[in-house]
Amino acid sequence: MIRPVFCRVGVVSLAVGLVLGLGLGLSGCKRLGRKPPAEEKTLPAGADPATRRGANQATDPRLYAETRSYMGTLFRVVIALRGDPKTKAGRLNLDESRRRAVEAVRAAFAEVVRLESLLSSYQAESLISRINAAATVRPTRAVKVTQEVFNLILRSTKLSRRLSGAFDITYAPLAKLYGPARKGQPARVPGPIQLRKALKLVGSKHIVLDYDKVAVRLGRPGMAIGLGAIAKGYAVDSVVSVLRAQGQTAFIVDGGGDLYVSGRHPDRPWRVGIKDPNRPSTYFATLPVQSKAVVTSGNYERFFVKAGKRYHHILDPRTGRPASGLASVTVVAPQATLADALATGIFVLGPKKGLEVLMQFDKVDALLVTTSGKVLMTPGLKGVIKHRPLNKSGKTGK
Repeated sequence: MIRPVFCRVGVVSLAVGLVLGLGLGLSGCKRLGRKPPAEEKTLPAGADPATRRGANQATDPRLYAETRSYMGTLFRVVIALRGDPKTKAGRLNLDESRRRAVEAVRAAFAEVVRLESLLSSYQAESLISRINAAATVRPTRAVKVTQEVFNLILRSTKLSRRLSGAFDITYAPLAKLYGPARKGQPARVPGPIQLRKALKLVGSKHIVLDYDKVAVRLGRPGMAIGLGAIAKGYAVDSVVSVLRAQGQTAFIVDGGGDLYVSGRHPDRPWRVGIKDPNRPSTYFATLPVQSKAVVTSGNYERFFVKAGKRYHHILDPRTGRPASGLASVTVVAPQATLADALATGIFVLGPKKGLEVLMQFDKVDALLVTTSGKVLMTPGLKGVIKHRPLNKSGKTGK
């Protein structure tokens, strides 16, 4: 998603009471003006790792859960164990299954650490940071990268074209222009001249890819890449591959709200809850999920108000302004990488164009909530997703 200084926020979690009796935390970034985390078993959205109580515990003995902080957010893995706590043989099976789960989660988090060292624009030695640094000089220089990073950037440019520029990894110059009030400083909102200058540095078409040398160059001095709208989804998919290689089949991976759900809860299908944009502490929709990714982008978790106007964190890279028309977009797709990028792109495109574009992607469904409170969904979710009317108190914002 296109996220400036506010950081990435996920707005999907496991529905409280429907699955585990705990929710999955959704972002390690500090919420703007948030209240202190509540004293409850449910892990609150936006909680910092240090304040997340019971982060490595699951109330059900048939589940193993662990949470760690990476990529400026929280990554959580929940694994369904094999065994029955009611019998001696079953408890032995649970112990062995738990041992294997611990090993699998250790390998999974090692994979996230590896990817963060490659993809984070906040780590000076990452390949993304090196690409950005090479664009601070004239002429800009090409940087040799791994085939993995090259492929992810290539995929991002292709998705940008398919989404008419509504998703674009070169949004970083725009992100720097916005910011909430801090330490006595007023909130930052760019003027027309600032936007025009920054927009000249935005556009995946200016990324030069050298297939022979496996190198990347940003074509204009001052350009910068930020993978905040796709890196966490990619990390989730990579963790899924690691867990499956470790023999795990029933689990949930949550990368800052980017979810992948595999197999089943010991008793029932996993169910994912979608937050009510008018009251983010509640869920207005739930759906059973198996072997799919679920990612939501919303305009209500990261925002600030200046001169009476509300500025949320999802920017349209074509205009530099916060996107309008939608309050949230939830995408269900085979991969979290794709769902992550689509959730942003569809949000920016708006309800009509967004639904039209979605039809071009196979095995992808979505639920959209407009700022006026209308709920739209693709045919694949009708009869599958359960939802109640949105709460009418409060505003989703525009």
